[in-house]
Amino acid sequence: MRLRYRMQKRFTLDLSVVDYMMWNKRKKSAGERVNHMLKRATLQERYDRLEQEAEAFFASAKNTEREETSLFQSASIRSIAKP
Repeated sequence: MRLRYRMQKRFTLDLSVVDYMMWNKRKKSAGERVNHMLKRATLQERYDRLEQEAEAFFASAKNTEREETSLFQSASIRSIAKP
């Protein structure tokens, strides 16, 4: 089980971020709203990083691999089409 605790830190935020956070905090405290926003931002960064890794992985597929796939598909079609 993961322990949850709070730690006080001081950060300097842009005024536009503070304004947005205060305008959208609803009934939550400012600290809760900031934590929520930071959690969403870290999750979005993870997704962005995974997307970049996926792009790099699929971009590295060589033309020979694609040719082999095409040949395999052609052979499969021919074997199915045989009487």
